[in-house]
Amino acid sequence: MKLDTATRRAYSAGSHRGRAARSPWRGPLSRLAERLRLTPNRLWVLIFATWLLFLSGGLTGLTGSPGMAQLLRLSGFLGQKRGELARAEDSLHSLQIEAEGLENSSAVQERAIRDVLGFVGADETVFEFPATEP
Repeated sequence: MKLDTATRRAYSAGSHRGRAARSPWRGPLSRLAERLRLTPNRLWVLIFATWLLFLSGGLTGLTGSPGMAQLLRLSGFLGQKRGELARAEDSLHSLQIEAEGLENSSAVQERAIRDVLGFVGADETVFEFPATEP
């Protein structure tokens, strides 16, 4: 590995007790960093860009992590389900009121018997008209 004069001076200026300063990269990483001209600042930018790619959901096919796109879809879905829950709770409340009326009120019971079962009171007359066929 050949270093130009400026780089040699920079390494030797940071030396301690006459030893040459070491590169922040060691071993196989040093060769890769030199080949890619990867500085610590560029490394942090690369890490941050990769993190943003994970957040955006751009790597969903590789990682299976849905990212922010899925979060937004699920937020809309959550709002829809909360609306359905509110409607179901309203329906439940009205059915509870109706059930309470059927348990406690004889007038409500009589009306339900007439509507559902078709019963007739003792003092009532029913007129039945047969359907005429042409």
